[in-house]
Amino acid sequence: MRLANLDTLIVLEQESRVSDDRGGFVTSWETFAANLWAKVDTISGTNRFFASQEMSDATDQFTIRAVEGVTEKLRVRLVQDNRVFYVRGVEDLKKDPSYILLICSSRKRETDSA
Repeated sequence: MRLANLDTLIVLEQESRVSDDRGGFVTSWETFAANLWAKVDTISGTNRFFASQEMSDATDQFTIRAVEGVTEKLRVRLVQDNRVFYVRGVEDLKKDPSYILLICSSRKRETDSA
């Protein structure tokens, strides 16, 4: 992997839950790892209409330098435009173990929060 291919600045975020004054909790996202350079490749994309609204979903893969503790519970935020992608899978790059591959979706799962 050439460093020149890592041309998109991202932030990895993790979910944080804080109790509120009503006995419940508020969900927010905190920085897990900031200022990471990534190579972004679109794998697939779909557009659907549901209840007279267009819904789109994209699956992208992000190649980044290996970061300890990366799991499917994180999300990727693009620094340039704040778009968010939810990590669905984490794979080692077999040809270079100093990098990992994040398989991400732009669409939230029902188990994902805010």
